[in-house]
Amino acid sequence: MCKVVMKDSVGNIEFIIYNHLFSKDTYRFTVAQLVDELHQYNLDLSLEFVQKEIDIFVKSGLVNQNFRSYSICGR
Repeated sequence: MCKVVMKDSVGNIEFIIYNHLFSKDTYRFTVAQLVDELHQYNLDLSLEFVQKEIDIFVKSGLVNQNFRSYSICGR
């Protein structure tokens, strides 16, 4: 895997979230946990915004929605 350095992280939010989610072998997360982890990319996002992004991944079948958390499909 390679490391990508972005000067403008705000313009690439979907890309950053996708790569963050799929950069781990197994990953189970809550929206609040993900928001906190995204701070490492200098992103200050609301829970509502990240929830909308995760919902898109759920609808596309990339992310499983569990009762209190999410997990990556096929991992």
